[in-house]
Parts: sequence; C-alpha cells; structure tokens
Amino acid sequence: MTVTPPPTLATTTHGPKAMTSIEYTWARATLGTIFPAAPEAGITLGIVDMELAVFIDELASALPSLTWFGLRMFLIIIALSPLFIVGRFATMAGLGEADRDRVIGTIGHSNIYLVRQMVLALKATFAMFFAGGEELQAVCRGREPDRSKLVALGRKTAA
Repeated sequence: MTVTPPPTLATTTHGPKAMTSIEYTWARATLGTIFPAAPEAGITLGIVDMELAVFIDELASALPSLTWFGLRMFLIIIALSPLFIVGRFATMAGLGEADRDRVIGTIGHSNIYLVRQMVLALKATFAMFFAGGEELQAVCRGREPDRSKLVALGRKTAA
C-alpha cells in the first residue's frame, strides 16, 4: 500500500474550497490591501502572490468552526463595507488601491471596538502566513537592524 503525503503550501495549486469563489476574490482584495508588496523595502511579493487559497483551506480545516465562521464573516463584512465608507455600490474587489486603503484605514480606526477588531483579527491571522513567505524571510534574515533606532531596555535608576 502506497501512502501519499498530504499536500503542502508549496506543492498544491487549486481553487478555494473553504469559501465561494466570490468570497475568495473579496479576501484577495482585502488581504492584498493589508499585506501588499513593498518593492522599496525589497519585498516584491504581496500576500496575493502567495498560495493564499491553499492557506485559507488549511486554516478553515484547522480552526474550530465558530472561529472560522467569525473570520469568514469579518472578510465578508469588510468586503461589503465600501458602500458605507466610500459611498459607492462596490465591493473591495471593485475598488482601486486608494479606496481600498481608505476602507481598511477607516474600519481599523473605528470608534466601535468590534469593528476595529475585524481588521486586527485578519492581520493577526494572516500575518503568520505572509511572514512565512520565502522572500520576506530572506529580506528579514539578510538585514542587520539599525541599532541606533532601537530603544535601550533596562531598569530605571532611582532619582
């Protein structure tokens, strides 16, 4: 009997299974705004250039169903929010880069705690996937931090 190893992020290319294709399009637009490429910093790939569908599928199967439901609802709510923020009947996928930035910024700075937390939950969840990318890892490992900009930690001396 031959045992086939499970697919990995690097070897699997398939469409989304944890969400509908329209939800996946919205997720790409939303997450692409949160985790864009930054060529000026040496990061030429954004989260949309990675195996996002595979990660979403793995995430959906690994998380408790209520947690996955919450993340999925956050993605849907943010995707539909341009109507209220930009004032146009469009989803995140139908907006330009500047309008998407405005939507994410407005939601992320809302006075309503739960609204603010939607963006934070997506950032926290997908940051590990984005930071695990080979290009970002290479950039991070290849740079020595500018120690002059670091804050010295230690005990305060009594005055």
